Amino acid sequence: MTDDEVPARHGQPLMSAVARYAGAEPLRLASVVFWNVAEVGGLAALRRPAQSAPGATGQAPTGRFTCDVGVIAVGERRVFRLRLGKAPMVGASAREATLPAELLARFPRDFFADEIAAIRPLAVAVDGDQLFIRALGRRGPHLVVRTLEGQHDELAVGAEAIAAAVRTLADWPAPEDAIATIVTAPRGEVDPALARAFADRDYAEAFVGISQGQAPDVRRALALAAHAGPRLLRDLIDRSMRAGAPGLRIIIFTVAFCALLVGGGVAATVLLGASLFAGSPDLHGRIAALAAFSKFGLIAAVSIFGFASVIAGVALMVRAWRYIEARGAERRMLESGRVGAGPSAGPGTDLGPRHEALLALAALRGPRLAPAEWRDIEAAATSDAAFTDRLGASLLAMPAADREAFLAAAPAGVRRFLVRALLARKTAARSPAAQIFVGAWLLCLVVGAVGAGVEPPRASLSATDWLLLLAGATALPAIMLAVMQATQWVRARRLLRLG
Repeated sequence: MTDDEVPARHGQPLMSAVARYAGAEPLRLASVVFWNVAEVGGLAALRRPAQSAPGATGQAPTGRFTCDVGVIAVGERRVFRLRLGKAPMVGASAREATLPAELLARFPRDFFADEIAAIRPLAVAVDGDQLFIRALGRRGPHLVVRTLEGQHDELAVGAEAIAAAVRTLADWPAPEDAIATIVTAPRGEVDPALARAFADRDYAEAFVGISQGQAPDVRRALALAAHAGPRLLRDLIDRSMRAGAPGLRIIIFTVAFCALLVGGGVAATVLLGASLFAGSPDLHGRIAALAAFSKFGLIAAVSIFGFASVIAGVALMVRAWRYIEARGAERRMLESGRVGAGPSAGPGTDLGPRHEALLALAALRGPRLAPAEWRDIEAAATSDAAFTDRLGASLLAMPAADREAFLAAAPAGVRRFLVRALLARKTAARSPAAQIFVGAWLLCLVVGAVGAGVEPPRASLSATDWLLLLAGATALPAIMLAVMQATQWVRARRLLRLG
């Protein structure tokens, strides 16, 4: 298509220049945008073709910032972003920096783009002059750009105007909205519009990518809904489960790393412990270098490299096993359509499909739940202890800011009930046994350290040395429990303020 064949509008001289990259797709809007504002010492000039405008000196204005500058254009099916290169900016801060007026005044009508992104938009959001365009499909990049905010009447189009044009291209709902529709629909029913969207390859990839990264409550509800849904939905959920699972290479390396930690820790414990039990005897062979350690160096080595590595390796293996079991439970739900199917489902999982859907909505929408959904959550929480326990676990798994936003948005009655449930929730770190364990560890550490400082030096192990060895051997779990207890104490104080 030539420049003359492209419909140009008054005030948009870039239309014809962008057309060479858009091919046969008609353009409705084009504007200069910029992104990646950075403070640098040397500022680069905007790259232009050899035939620049008459009278142009090619000298860029100086300033404290640079940015990537280019053009964004909206076609009939896609959005194009063409990067022209680096441009200087002037301003007091990165947020206030602007492109110099003299650069825009000689902005060439014909240009060469060194990077071209053509995407199908899925959604668009506006924040002031910032524009975020979400791409459809995994391969397309998401676009985050800033508009010129009226710096140049012929080149600038506001973020809202660009967003309005882009929204007309977003044919399907966001994957998060599609998930919410699926888990709340009657069993086995899928909106025909969603079925058509799933037939689109790009949308299917976006849906799989989003669903595989959802919280466990969302994945469980999806597995239940997909069991009774159409074959296409089941295949997509199955793909999301497989895509999120670790590959064979990752499993092999993880097992090898755990074996190294456990085996190396056991070997270090046996070798170094043997020298301690014998009262630091003369060592021979390859471990003769251990004789250079003092008894406190040997205690530290046994504690840190021996016991800690064994505990870390066991913890890694337990975590990996729990992950595999959780994925297995999801697959069993997808195949059987029953909650808690299989021997490893665990306690507190026997919730009905409606309650599973409410948990999924709480994880998906957070504080943006509708009033009717808040009422359903309140009714379920006050009548079903298992639901309250699962909802509390989901809230505790959220970042603190997200959890507080969720509780702040809840109606007063729901908020007070959830705060009381969270404060009363029993965890392993708050159990009496865990508190006694941490207290005993602190006592062993203090007594052993004080004894090591006041006792006369001797080669053999004294009672306080054994206390230090015991404190070092249990340091890793004790410190973890102490940190968890302190975190839960701080969280309880913040929850009390919300309640």
